[in-house]
Amino acid sequence: MKNTNSYDQLFSIIDGCVKGISYQQMQHNKNMIVVSVIEETRFQKFIEGLTECNPHISLTIIAQDYMENAFRDTYGDRYRVVGWKGRYTTDIINKLSEEIDIASIDGFAFFTDLPINLRDNNFMQIAELLKNTGSVNIYSSTIGNDLYEYRNISLYRQALRLFVDINKTIDLFLNKDDQGGDI
Repeated sequence: MKNTNSYDQLFSIIDGCVKGISYQQMQHNKNMIVVSVIEETRFQKFIEGLTECNPHISLTIIAQDYMENAFRDTYGDRYRVVGWKGRYTTDIINKLSEEIDIASIDGFAFFTDLPINLRDNNFMQIAELLKNTGSVNIYSSTIGNDLYEYRNISLYRQALRLFVDINKTIDLFLNKDDQGGDI
């Protein structure tokens, strides 16, 4: 009989750090940074859902420099739009801190075309940096417009790293076994 209790507990830790939410649960935020990896109808629906529940929210939208003009055309009259070139890293927060009071940020949301979010190490570092500067809620929107709030980013990162390492080890074990090698 296999003991999967520890692996199940790891899943429980990861699940405990991520909670599905609604736009209404984001209405207490006043000043958010929103990162978009893509610009499309689903992102517009995300912004509409957010601002419908919280019409007075202040947003700083960060987009790749090639999408900056499209974002400015769509959102520039209401929100700050910042272009960024390359991978999103904590450098974006350093750049923003020259223009805005980072301590006033109470929410960080990112939108991507991937079904699973906040596994990218750079996004986790940004989230952790913002969490360390103040009381910042961390959100994401995924395919299907599901919204999630991430809690205890440090624990989430450690548990996710362990999960990935375990799965890599299992893959190595299975590949070695399939090739007839010694285990």
